[in-house]
Amino acid sequence: MLPFLKLRNLLFAFTLLLTLTNCKKDDAAPAPTVSENLTTGWRLSKYIRNGVDETSQLTIKNYEETYSANEDYSRSYLDENNQNKSETGKWKLKEDKIRIEVSGVSSIKVTKAAGSVSSSYHDIVKLDGKELWYSYTNGSDRHEFRFLKK
Repeated sequence: MLPFLKLRNLLFAFTLLLTLTNCKKDDAAPAPTVSENLTTGWRLSKYIRNGVDETSQLTIKNYEETYSANEDYSRSYLDENNQNKSETGKWKLKEDKIRIEVSGVSSIKVTKAAGSVSSSYHDIVKLDGKELWYSYTNGSDRHEFRFLKK
């Protein structure tokens, strides 16, 4: 019985060694770049002004932004009068990859308290395959917009 156990243990060790040496690491796809994560459509999920969640006070509805690979930028929403608004412009990611420059679009009245806001830049707070958060300062207020991927 003893030789059988030794043979069995030897076969087990050999099989384990063979399995481990033949395993190769899958070539993982490279992580998406900032531009690749950004270039899609986004739907506003939360609006924060000066650290306070004011989503419930928004005068706009269904706010969406789209960043295209060719640096076209578009946004659409319903204004306070339930009128469809749509604008197009351009976007460019700055060298530091944490600031988006936006041009060609006007200001938006987001809440009654904040009034109309606009900025030629958006500082990325968070960006991954599911969420985009950016902020900017307009006047003395810090505005943060949080989006979910459409």
